Amino acid sequence: MTPAPRRRGAALTLQVSLSLVSVLICVALAEVMLRLVSPQPPSWFAIYRRHPALPLYALQPGLDESTYTGETDWT
Repeated sequence: MTPAPRRRGAALTLQVSLSLVSVLICVALAEVMLRLVSPQPPSWFAIYRRHPALPLYALQPGLDESTYTGETDWT
C-alpha cells in the first residue's frame, strides 16, 4: 500500500525542514570553529565617534590609524 498523498507531503515537508535546520546548525558551528582556529584581525578603521551635539557619527579629530586587511595595508 502506498501512503496517502497528504501523508507523503507532510513527510517531505518534515524532511526538508530537518535538512534546512541541520544545514543552518552546521554552518553556525563551522563559523564558530573557524573564528576559534583562525581569527582574523579587524579589517576596518576605528575612526568614527558619536558627534557630541548631533545625533550622528563624525570622524575623530587628529587620529592616526593603521590596519592590515590581509591584502593591503591602510593608514
